Amino acid sequence: MSGVVNKIKVPEWQSADVSHEMRASVVWIDGTQTYKFTQWSNPGPSLLSAWGRSLDSVHGRVTEVIHIQQGLATALNVKDGGTRAEHLKPYVQSDLFPARLLALDELGKCGPSALGTIRDMMDDSAFADEAEDLIKAYSEVGGEAAGDELNARFKEVLSFWRATGPTLSPGWWNQDTTPYAPLRERYGQTIQLIRGLELTHYSAALDTAIQLRNLWRSLPQLNDPSGLNHLAEECDKLVDELRANSPKS
Repeated sequence: MSGVVNKIKVPEWQSADVSHEMRASVVWIDGTQTYKFTQWSNPGPSLLSAWGRSLDSVHGRVTEVIHIQQGLATALNVKDGGTRAEHLKPYVQSDLFPARLLALDELGKCGPSALGTIRDMMDDSAFADEAEDLIKAYSEVGGEAAGDELNARFKEVLSFWRATGPTLSPGWWNQDTTPYAPLRERYGQTIQLIRGLELTHYSAALDTAIQLRNLWRSLPQLNDPSGLNHLAEECDKLVDELRANSPKS
């Protein structure tokens, strides 16, 4: 009997935080008052502080999270990739960060039948803040079939930087540090398009890649060595990849 008992695995508390930090997952309840750990300065320690959220509100949120978990589980069990993508779509903008990450990651595993759903989201301004992740998912599910669409968008960002780049002042990256800052988002989307075209080996993007690289390196405010020059380096990799895989004449 003792041998059986020793084999029983005792359940362990696990963090619900994506960084696996237990303090970020703990709510302390004293009567009707709720407390949570807050990092008031970074770097700095996390201190137990009054939350100001009612116990009923906490219970309601827990119920909401459980429903999201159940909905995602249902979506992931759908066999058809296109239908699964439609089921994942509502969670792409979830205010529950782990749910949003999972939905975006799983979109990239839905296969070519999900291209239409992802493209619709890319074209929908309501999903503008998720565009970078959607481009990544589109590249992953489409493979070479995604190349034409990605290249069309690549040409659009080239036109954008041609018009916008000369008007920017040095240090523009830090002039708007708010979440979803438009220029930062556009930079991230451009990087992701370059990587997607490299993944799809879409040779028709070669000329656009060369033009964007040359534009970027011609403007010091774009080719800032603090890190913005990384975009030109990504273009270099795309150019090398497409030239290496282009048909030899």
